[in-house]
Amino acid sequence: ACVTDAKEYTDTLSAGANFLLRKPLHQDSVALHITIAKELLERERRRYFRHAVNLPLVLKDGVAEQHARMTNLSEGGMAVRTAKALRHSSIIDFAFDLSSGASVSGKGQVAWINTEGMAGIVLQTFDQNGREHLEAWLAAQEQLGVKNRL
Repeated sequence: ACVTDAKEYTDTLSAGANFLLRKPLHQDSVALHITIAKELLERERRRYFRHAVNLPLVLKDGVAEQHARMTNLSEGGMAVRTAKALRHSSIIDFAFDLSSGASVSGKGQVAWINTEGMAGIVLQTFDQNGREHLEAWLAAQEQLGVKNRL
């Protein structure tokens, strides 16, 4: 949004605007805001884009442990197919190996479940270098996708 004064700036932010430019507009300011917006959008796309996978994983809900299959994975979460239903909103431990061979483990929260044995898990914390391993794997998948589109 384009605003002229501080009150309009505050009102526009309160209304939900994400990016504000002050009038009069200057080329450098507009270019900077476009660069920032592009980087934020790219970051959000990476965080939420689900890469299709078929990976085994281990889930532990309290003391009960079960083997499951991961069907998609992003920086923020994963979808899994389980034999035994998970409890909605429960905190679980997860552990899996990426196709690169890197191990990822940590804690997540069950965000959704369905009657077909599927569940969505929000990744909350990672053990050791798990987040770095996942981010590197996701970046590699993104590069593969770019090469395949060319």
